[in-house]
Amino acid sequence: MKIIISSILWIFVSSFQILSQCTPFDCSSSLPAYGGICDTALMDGDVNQAYSDFESFIITDNCFDAGLIDPSQAGNNIKITNVDNFSFSGLPNGIVGNTDQTAYSPPNNSYVNGCASFIGTPTEAGVFNVTIDFLADIQLCGWLPISVADNAASYIMWLTINPDASFTGLASTYCESDGIVTMTVTGTTGGTFSGPGVTGNMFDPGVAGPGTHTIQYLVTAQEGSAVAPATASMQITVQVSAATTLWYADVDGDSYGDPNSSPIASCSSITGYVSNNSDCDDNDNTEYPGQTWYLGVDGDNDGYFGSQLTDSQCENPGG
Repeated sequence: MKIIISSILWIFVSSFQILSQCTPFDCSSSLPAYGGICDTALMDGDVNQAYSDFESFIITDNCFDAGLIDPSQAGNNIKITNVDNFSFSGLPNGIVGNTDQTAYSPPNNSYVNGCASFIGTPTEAGVFNVTIDFLADIQLCGWLPISVADNAASYIMWLTINPDASFTGLASTYCESDGIVTMTVTGTTGGTFSGPGVTGNMFDPGVAGPGTHTIQYLVTAQEGSAVAPATASMQITVQVSAATTLWYADVDGDSYGDPNSSPIASCSSITGYVSNNSDCDDNDNTEYPGQTWYLGVDGDNDGYFGSQLTDSQCENPGG
């Protein structure tokens, strides 16, 4: 009699050379007569990040109708006397695990409590249908207790490994006059950027405009033996300030801007520019409003002769 135990959900990982260090907990009160796994899903993990989880399970010596686990065997009362010879498939690369025993044989009229641990750094993202194949020794209950060894059985559990949605390139604050910046994916590639001012992987503060904006990178991945995709996202909030100050070129460095230059709007000072456009001659740093003039013999601004006059305009008050 071959009984394929397909509906009990359970999971282990591929190597049994080292026994698990997990400590099982007793969930027998929440399981059917034949026992099973205490939970049907492992904790979610993230690709390229250290992962660790474990699950407990119960193997009982109780008699039960085989139809509960294989409808074709309905009416046969059986009990499981031993399980062993585990093998595994469907795990993401980088995850390994083991059980706290290599075989489980429940004592008469009781059960055995075990656990399986899962440790590693997964390198593949997606939803994984992890299957454990093992052999179960079955005994018919009743006046003629026939035993059949090495019945093939399979248990299944789900494991989700999320992709890495990390990216760099954005600051927290911008002026709307700042130039376009490039965002670089540092995690799982193949996703999309979105948000105000975003085109492809570029962010333009001028297009986004003043205000608070959320920029998002969304990525979906189904890698390795994953049976379905997993999705992750990362958001960064940026503040764009309005460019309310006009800045004018100050070529001669006298702190007065050229009235004939085209102004640049910015939120902060710009090297080589000032916030006024009142220079008299931006090619001569001695010509600016408020300059002190001296009336010399020749009326020039030589600083040696005559009386001192000050003019707020761009004219020599001495003529």
